[in-house]
Amino acid sequence: MSAESLGIIFAPSLICPRKLAPEAMQDALATQSKAVAMMIENSGAVFEVPRELADDVAHFWRVMEDVLDGSKSCEDRVNIRKSMVRRCCGD
Repeated sequence: MSAESLGIIFAPSLICPRKLAPEAMQDALATQSKAVAMMIENSGAVFEVPRELADDVAHFWRVMEDVLDGSKSCEDRVNIRKSMVRRCCGD
């Protein structure tokens, strides 16, 4: 299927407000389906996860496994979260 066809199928489920009158939904469908088609066509750029974030998340889950098996404390988990926030948002 083309990105446009997938946009028509998925737009009502993905980005249509729940409490929208049927007439308004019909009017908005063209714009919404184009937006979903654009996301599909450019999925590599739209949904790319920055390498640093992927590394931070992987490290966080390694620490969490250590916390669960008892080899690290919950304090280590808190420090990892603070480090991730600092890297993302600055000090």
